[in-house]
Amino acid sequence: MRHPVRHGREEAQVRHRQDLDQARAECERAREQASVRLSSAASAAASGNLDFALQQAQAGSAEVEIAQKACERHRQLSPSD
Repeated sequence: MRHPVRHGREEAQVRHRQDLDQARAECERAREQASVRLSSAASAAASGNLDFALQQAQAGSAEVEIAQKACERHRQLSPSD
């Protein structure tokens, strides 16, 4: 029979690991989205499509904010060294 305290601790560790993995995935996805948007904005600006460049830059800026929040959540869940 498993010890109830140990079993509860193990379950909490598994949940924490899952939360950490999800937060890391969200951080990486948001960073990638921001990078894609900002790259698209740069390409559009270079080709002279300034309206589209502005739209992409604004979307990229929003993605950067999302990435910052997602990555901050990951840092908060990560164990300190």
